[in-house]
Amino acid sequence: MDISVRNVDSLNAVLKMKICHEDYKDQVNKSLRKMTKTVNIKGFRQGMVPVNILQKMYGKHVLTDEINKLVNENLGEYIKTNKILILGEPLSSIVEPSQMDFETNQTDFELNFDLGLVPDVDISKEILSDVTFYNVQMNETEIANLLNRIQKAKGKNIEIEAIETEAKVTACLEEINEDTSLKENGIKNEEAVFLFDFIKDEEIKNFLLGKKNEDFAFLNLKKAFPEDAELALLLKVKKEEITEIGNLFKMTIKKIEKIAPAEMNKELYREVLGMEESEEITHEDFVNKIKEDHTAYYNYIATEELTLEIVKKLMTMDIELSEEFLKRWLFIANQGKIAKEKIEEDFPHYKPELKKKVIMLTFLKKYDMKISEKEIKDKAIEMVIDEYRSMGLDVRALPYEYVKKTATERLEGKDGDSYVDFYKDKIILDRATSILIHEGCFNRLEISVDEYIKMTNEKRMANQVEPAL
Repeated sequence: MDISVRNVDSLNAVLKMKICHEDYKDQVNKSLRKMTKTVNIKGFRQGMVPVNILQKMYGKHVLTDEINKLVNENLGEYIKTNKILILGEPLSSIVEPSQMDFETNQTDFELNFDLGLVPDVDISKEILSDVTFYNVQMNETEIANLLNRIQKAKGKNIEIEAIETEAKVTACLEEINEDTSLKENGIKNEEAVFLFDFIKDEEIKNFLLGKKNEDFAFLNLKKAFPEDAELALLLKVKKEEITEIGNLFKMTIKKIEKIAPAEMNKELYREVLGMEESEEITHEDFVNKIKEDHTAYYNYIATEELTLEIVKKLMTMDIELSEEFLKRWLFIANQGKIAKEKIEEDFPHYKPELKKKVIMLTFLKKYDMKISEKEIKDKAIEMVIDEYRSMGLDVRALPYEYVKKTATERLEGKDGDSYVDFYKDKIILDRATSILIHEGCFNRLEISVDEYIKMTNEKRMANQVEPAL
């Protein structure tokens, strides 16, 4: 067998596969001999049909099968071994049609396949020079604030005499008229709970400061809590009903609480870090570990954001595609279920994903990446864990076998499409980002955690995306 590739132009090629008689004759004979044991032909006992009879009856069918097997075994392997980067799949050539005729005594065949080549894309420092990589570091104030939040998170509620900042208030809320009399059939919630710091109006906050148990006050509740969803939760009504409710309410304070911060001691350190009781740890060790973990988390987020910026920047490049080949491939890949006219019309919508694929394959070639099945499985597990963590679940409590099962189902496409290409692309992008950082392709800027959170939230709000926590 002889396989060669001829480039038609920079975006198209023809792969020629020459198959001679010696490549398939033994396998054809073996298949025919195997058929003698199972085929039933009138006039012959089972297992006694001569091979030459089977050759006349089924020879062309068997030959076709064996030729197809040779193509399937060698076509993809040749492309992979010779590192030919293609988009889509090889298609029977219309540029140079195959030379095959099973109706004659032809013994040597030439099968030709059109290839849509990945164009050469220059990913240079110049293209990415205006992209910024943020190196997130915690300053002393942020470390102190983090330790304070940990103490509060692990602290306990205690009752206090009067309302102060950070207090939690339980009160009876009753809707009233302009003259402060109770409104007939008005809204009433005897156990309304709110955090003092969540009140939006400063005048109302100052008015309530120092109020004690059993004190009452008249206030504009919609001014204190202007968000309909928040007010509906406080009054225990549906959000849609808020517009029908008046502004004025009587508040009678029933209980005032505040969190007593947990003491900074070894028990707290071990609980936060998930350590065994027997393990020793100092305050300095705890602070360093918390700082390290927190910094690592925000640098992970910063690197993820950087990866998105890299792709966004590269997607602006003028990447030429083998459009005619890709339209034909889309038609065949969809088994003709999508009309050619529809593919032509919608092709601009296909192009971004195809351009992204070009970028992935360019990284793969440029940095000579090799990705194993194990790496794809590990990445699937890692991303499943990240997904559960983002949902607020304690991933340490999740059984590993459950996580592994979820990842495996996604790789196998149990819920629809397989995630294999998605996870593979993520590995490629992660590696490429790491290499580009090492090569110094970006503006590098050190930034504090608070500055980074503020900056990313402003970006997300500008793009109407949910703010980062």
